[in-house]
Amino acid sequence: MQEQAFSKLRKKQAVYFVIYRYKIRPMKRTCLPFVLILLVHVSTAQPPANIDSLQNVLHTQQDTSRLSTLYSIARAYNKNGLQDSALVYFNKGLEYAREHGSKEQVAQMRWGLGESKSKLSRYDEALSDLFAVLKMFGKEEKNMFISRSKKEIGAIYIYQKKEKEALHYLQESETELTQLRDTMGLFALYANLPVCQAVLGDTVNAMISFRKGFAVAEGYDKSHPLEKAVTLRFKLAYTYNMVNFLRKEHDLQDALTRMEGYKTEALAGNNKYQL
Repeated sequence: MQEQAFSKLRKKQAVYFVIYRYKIRPMKRTCLPFVLILLVHVSTAQPPANIDSLQNVLHTQQDTSRLSTLYSIARAYNKNGLQDSALVYFNKGLEYAREHGSKEQVAQMRWGLGESKSKLSRYDEALSDLFAVLKMFGKEEKNMFISRSKKEIGAIYIYQKKEKEALHYLQESETELTQLRDTMGLFALYANLPVCQAVLGDTVNAMISFRKGFAVAEGYDKSHPLEKAVTLRFKLAYTYNMVNFLRKEHDLQDALTRMEGYKTEALAGNNKYQL
């Protein structure tokens, strides 16, 4: 069944995706009409490169090693846009974690389920999983899956036009992800937080959040010079959001300067789909 799914995906020569995996939500407001849809051209969809090797070792593993592999397989499918397959492995992981794992490993699987269901627009189910993660821990407990769950809850609330509720969870997530130094979590957070603030009329903090997002990405570039393709996607998304924000402020120069720089960067890396 998985091979059939891959085969169907390979046959699509021109597939357009909204950058949805990062929860960049299209929004319509008469007072603040942001255009947040960024189309990315992908010529073919390939299966996760390491999926076969992970599945081969899965049968020989037990306990925590098996949980780690189940999680890696699920994440590989999720990152490649194959959420249905990801859900299969997250559910297997959740079942196994409940029997053999720790509370944190159960939370890891529930968070993965919530994120995957959110990408499939199954928002009520996603929120159920994400809030389940929060209920597992006390108010003073901190870990990556608590903070990322709050980020995902905030993203879903933005899509549901519940910006005030979204802001609460996004701000808590920002504080916690910063303390945990969870750079990947912060990348996705800053695709949402400034938009939420701007829609609520807090233009000062929206601009601050835009700049925080750029700072995180540029800091990651310096410490991981071989992984610039990762941050470029986020910087382009931030820039598109920022352009639409600054258009209302009648000052496009900063955003346009950034966009030209990222265009040059995309060309240098032969990342034509990002143009």
